[in-house]
Amino acid sequence: MDLVSLILMFGRPGNIRTAKALAAMAVLALVFGCGPATTATDLMVSVANASAGSANFAWSSPGLFGLPILPSTGNEPISGCAVYLRSFNAGHQDITVSTSTDQLRLSFDVASDDAQTAYVLIASDGTVKAVDESTFPQHPCSS
Repeated sequence: MDLVSLILMFGRPGNIRTAKALAAMAVLALVFGCGPATTATDLMVSVANASAGSANFAWSSPGLFGLPILPSTGNEPISGCAVYLRSFNAGHQDITVSTSTDQLRLSFDVASDDAQTAYVLIASDGTVKAVDESTFPQHPCSS
């Protein structure tokens, strides 16, 4: 059924009640689907890419109630000579930072309001390692 047929069908007097019900459901879906925005601050992962080449940041976490229902997974590029930041909510997180020559896998079980920060350095030769805050470069390619 195309859009014109739907409009004509709901424009008939007998179907106005159905059209109103569908409109109300659409409004409710928008209200509940667009609730207040929350900022993920339980885990922050900072990656400094001190190489000229690009890298990859991938994450995976279980879904609702720790089950594979609506899991959170993703994959984002990290530009060369850049700092990449990604925050997560509480829960289990599997993170992989990879280059063409190396990769680092990290797992976190983060409690709510834990405020953990993990630091990862991609060296100029493409090797990837976890570092502490004192050795994390804010400007990875500056001399």
